[in-house]
Amino acid sequence: MLNLVLACVAGGAVSLIVGFIWYHPKVFGTLWMKETGLTEEDAAKSNMVLVFGLAFLITAYMTYEMKWINHPDETLSSVLHGMFHGVKHVGLFAVGALIINALFEHKSVKYILINVGYWIVVFGVIGAVLTSFPSFKEKENTVEPAESSDGEETGFIDQSNKMEDSDQIFKGLL
Repeated sequence: MLNLVLACVAGGAVSLIVGFIWYHPKVFGTLWMKETGLTEEDAAKSNMVLVFGLAFLITAYMTYEMKWINHPDETLSSVLHGMFHGVKHVGLFAVGALIINALFEHKSVKYILINVGYWIVVFGVIGAVLTSFPSFKEKENTVEPAESSDGEETGFIDQSNKMEDSDQIFKGLL
C-alpha cells in the first residue's frame, strides 16, 4: 500500500515538474499565453497555491486510477511498458477530450498541440513511474482453514477471488 501512495505522490509531482518545464517561457509558455489570451498580469492575479494544489491532487488521483498499469510484461522493459499504457490507454482519452473542448471553444491548432503534447508526456511519464514501483497487489492468503459448527477444522476454503480489482467489479456491473 505504501508503494501505491508513493507512486500517487510521484504522479502528482510529475504533472507539476513537466508543467514547469513545458509551460516555461523559453519552451511553450510564451506561445501558450498568447494562444490563451492571458497576460502576465492575469497570471499574477491567480491563486497559484490553489491552482497548483488542485493540479497535484487531481493528477495524484489520476495516477491512483492508472494503477492497473503496474503488471508484468515479458516483451518490453517495465518503463517502456508503463509509457505505452500511459500514452495509449490513458493519454489518448485525455487527448480526445482536450481536442473536443478546444474545437468547441474555437482554439487554435497551436493551443491544441501544446496542451495535448503536455498530457501525452505527463501520462507517459506517470506510466513509467507506476511500473518502476513493485507490484501494488497485496499478497493474499489463497486458502484458509474452514471450521465446522463444532469448531473443528474441516478443510480449506479457496479465497483466491477475495480481492477483486476495480475493473473486474465494473465489468460485472455492465
